[in-house]
Formats: sequence, C-alpha cells, structure tokens
Amino acid sequence: MRSCLFTLLTAIVVMGVAVANDDAKEDREKIQGTWQAVSVEDSGRKAPDEAVKNIKWVIAEDKITQYLGGKTRECSYVQNATKKPRWINLTESAHTTPGIYEVNGDSLKICFPEGSKGERPTAFESKPNSVNDILITLKRERR
Repeated sequence: MRSCLFTLLTAIVVMGVAVANDDAKEDREKIQGTWQAVSVEDSGRKAPDEAVKNIKWVIAEDKITQYLGGKTRECSYVQNATKKPRWINLTESAHTTPGIYEVNGDSLKICFPEGSKGERPTAFESKPNSVNDILITLKRERR
C-alpha cells in the first residue's frame, strides 16, 4: 500500500512539474515578438505620448532589444511563470533588475524598479519612492 501511495504521489509531482514547465514554455513563446509601447509611467508620472510612440521592444527567445527613440539597448531575460504575479528578471551588463509581467493576448505589462532598487515590484502600478516604479504597457505589432 505504501509503495502504491508513493508511486501515485511521485506521479502527481512529476505531472505538476511537467505542467509548470509547459506553462513556462508557453509563456515564453507568448511574449516573443515585436511590441509597441502604448503607455509608460515613471514614479507615477505618465510619459508624453510623443516619447511613448518612439519606444519599441523586440523580444526573442533569449533577449530583449529595446528601441528608445534613436537609442538601442539589449538585455537578457528570465521568466518565472509559476509566481503570481509572474516574475521577469532583466539583465544588462551583469546588473539584474527584478520585475513582474502580465501577458494577455496582444497586451504586455511589465513593471520594474529603476536604478539599483533590488526589490521586486508587488503590483502593476507606478508610484514615487516605490519598487513599483516603471510601468510599461505594450501592444503586439501584427505584420
């Protein structure tokens, strides 16, 4: 009886890990593509529409290329789709910024702290003096 119960519990755990891995893979595929910013907030202040329209992110399997007006930045990223809200870590030049993200169809929200605040945001909002500092909402570009 114990052996049967152990086998059943092991199977449930293995299935749970497989489902979590499938969710993570599906989530990773969901965010890949070209995204146009539709709104950006920094410390609770909305960025001007003129600046927002010049922001584009291209998300590939292992990196994000950010086009900010005439400048380009690249970072790698790691997701954790098992967390609520989902986690994303953005790494550029050996500096990792913890963030959260939400993908819903053709809409992607990412919130992260600015500068060296090492804490992960707790909500999709932008407030002064908070780890919920930068909030960017992007819309998938269709070709």
